[in-house]
Amino acid sequence: MFLLVPLLVIIIGVVMYYYVRNHEFSSMVWDDIDRVAHAHQDREALLDDSGLPDSMKRYLSRVLPARYEAAFFARLKQRGMFRMKAEGEAFRIEAEQYFNALEPAFVWTARIRMNTPLFLRLRDNYIQGKAVQFGRMLGATTLVDTRGPRIDSAALLRYLGEMPMFPTSFPAVQGLQWQEMDQQRVGVSLTHADICVRGVFHFNDEGDICGFSTEERFRPEEALDRPTPWRGYFDDYIEINGLRVPSVMRAAWVLDGREFLYADFRVDSVEYNIPVSW
Repeated sequence: MFLLVPLLVIIIGVVMYYYVRNHEFSSMVWDDIDRVAHAHQDREALLDDSGLPDSMKRYLSRVLPARYEAAFFARLKQRGMFRMKAEGEAFRIEAEQYFNALEPAFVWTARIRMNTPLFLRLRDNYIQGKAVQFGRMLGATTLVDTRGPRIDSAALLRYLGEMPMFPTSFPAVQGLQWQEMDQQRVGVSLTHADICVRGVFHFNDEGDICGFSTEERFRPEEALDRPTPWRGYFDDYIEINGLRVPSVMRAAWVLDGREFLYADFRVDSVEYNIPVSW
């Protein structure tokens, strides 16, 4: 009996510690969602597709209705597999992502389930030109806290590469510049908050965006002076709220001339203009 009471006190203390730390993590995400939703305050956009190349206009004619308004906010749910190292083990992941569709800003939050009772909570964001990559084991012990100019640039590239998930943004977001390459490739740059990133959108034979590539994304886990080629892939377009968007998203690094797929996600839900957490 004398041992049971101290043991119960310890157990309750540990449970409360993890509860408080996880609630703190969730609060950071909720605050990010609010900041992302208000990154473009007036929720209005001037839709102008006059500067878009023909391949992008064909793509938009496929994925947008004849008459549409620009979304100001997009949120989606993902699940799939994720590798934290190029040749590491693939773990199950469940994620949510929130985008401002008029001004570059997003927050991504995920739970990676190890093949043990352990799990890792992740939070990546890009808001007002600054990015943070943050992760806690069991939602309590900080393992990742990365920030700086390279992370800012990498996050803006991620926003650019994932714009097919909210395609009304292409004629609405300011700072996009285009270069027609051929019928299946178009070069693009995005300038925001004194950051300029560049990449290429790839189209399949039907005219849908099937990929995004860039040679200038920095890997957060390595203090390299040079960027690493990065690839994103889109597949299985579905219609949601009158828009056609990909339901499969994959991402890979190119290391030593070989592609290493680290993210393989299925998009379960996409909603627009509901600026709150799921």
